[in-house]
Amino acid sequence: MEKGSFFNRAIAFAIDAVAMVVLSWLVVFLMSFLLAPFAGGDSSFARMMNALIGSLIAVVGILFQFLYFGFMWSRDGQSIGMKLTTIKVARRDGSPLSFFRAALRGSVGYWISGVIFFLGFIWAAFDKNGEAWHDKIFDTRVIKYKADPYGGMNFPSPRPPTDAGPSMR
Repeated sequence: MEKGSFFNRAIAFAIDAVAMVVLSWLVVFLMSFLLAPFAGGDSSFARMMNALIGSLIAVVGILFQFLYFGFMWSRDGQSIGMKLTTIKVARRDGSPLSFFRAALRGSVGYWISGVIFFLGFIWAAFDKNGEAWHDKIFDTRVIKYKADPYGGMNFPSPRPPTDAGPSMR
């Protein structure tokens, strides 16, 4: 199995980050809209509600990251960004990730890799196996993956028409 390039990993990470931010902001917008009537004013209750809303937004963001990567990587080893860059994540032995391994790799593992100036992510560019810190911690590797041109759908192969119509001799 050929390892996924550092460039493809970086592009996939950026795509996933944008996708998660957009989806998270949609959830935050809906939550803010629903909780706004309780947060207005200058009372101690309003300040408490604002603090609660802020905490709730942080929890939703963390939970969303956990669920996003847990679902995507345990399903087929690919997030949205990985599908677009034709790479996938698997265990070192080639087996698929469980939901919890995938979710922890994409949340706790990513936080560990990013906490010191993203050094854990950059590590993959210089590691002989192309592994980032989160790969080493969770026994995974990112590999090149030949994407199905039909997106996983089983379409019949195109057949030439049996009747070509009148000939133009």
